[in-house]
Amino acid sequence: MQISQSWQEFTPRGIPSRREPIDSYLIRIRLNEAYNHIPDEVFEQWIYPLHDDEQTLQNYAWLDYTRLTFKIITWDYKQLDSLHLVPRFEHMKKDFDSEFAALPPSEEPYWRVNGTWRVPPIVVEVDTLTGPYPEPAHLRPPYQLVEGHSRLHNLLICHHQNIHLAAGHQVYLMRGEKLI
Repeated sequence: MQISQSWQEFTPRGIPSRREPIDSYLIRIRLNEAYNHIPDEVFEQWIYPLHDDEQTLQNYAWLDYTRLTFKIITWDYKQLDSLHLVPRFEHMKKDFDSEFAALPPSEEPYWRVNGTWRVPPIVVEVDTLTGPYPEPAHLRPPYQLVEGHSRLHNLLICHHQNIHLAAGHQVYLMRGEKLI
């Protein structure tokens, strides 16, 4: 498996049961100015907690994060419904009769009031990544959900069950080849 220098630098210190706290982690990562363009929420929801996750390693650990951009944009339901998911999570686009996916207690009330998520999920524009993609990466253009599968599943459940949804939903769009 191909692991980039930047992904190696993102490795949380310590053992999984006693990792460095996220605040300390962010301070350490920010010492390298090459990563200051990556929003804290991207580290908090994805890179830090899922750094050693098999799907994350296969699909995204090879990328040079000094050359990626992250921008908050607003998408409508139709755009979000068309997102590709890695094979392990494809089932989340089919089972809409269930209750909300497991959310932290602070999230569900926000959903019910606002009709959207509090923290934007991360989506990659696959065609902007410099290929070829290493094996066994599962990347399907044009857009693939990187992190936020439970949030997307909840959005699909709300739509299917005719529960109030906001007209627009923020996402972090990750794109390749930032001009330095």
